[in-house]
Amino acid sequence: CCIMKHEYLEFKICMCDLIEKTLKVPKDRWMMSKGMPWSRYKKRD
Repeated sequence: CCIMKHEYLEFKICMCDLIEKTLKVPKDRWMMSKGMPWSRYKKRD
């Protein structure tokens, strides 16, 4: 029981870190490969 609980907590932390990294928007905004700003980018105030 404790082993499963520990593994679940590690998995949960890993998934939260992954989600946080994917949602992080760069300060200078998203850029496409040709150097143009991404068309759907909306600056947050």
